[in-house]
Amino acid sequence: MDYFKTRDLPTAALQLASDGIEFHGIEGSNPRNLYFLFTPRKKAEELALSFLAGKAKVNARLYADSFRRAKDIIFETERRQTTSTGLVSYANSSR
Repeated sequence: MDYFKTRDLPTAALQLASDGIEFHGIEGSNPRNLYFLFTPRKKAEELALSFLAGKAKVNARLYADSFRRAKDIIFETERRQTTSTGLVSYANSSR
């Protein structure tokens, strides 16, 4: 699958807080070198560019909750079993 990948916590939080973006999990097992995976790639890329330009609109409360969720995912990584591909699935996690 063609994912939008980011290691940037604020960008990952924005993706988590946005409608129409699906979180597929993380790639990697080292908490200092994880990639958050999102689809559809093109929409997620456009959202990330909008965010970097200071033009993205998101509910502040939802963004703060998503930022905490992204941090929790990083901290949980050491406790999760990785698959043979190095992917850790969070597909059933609540948004």
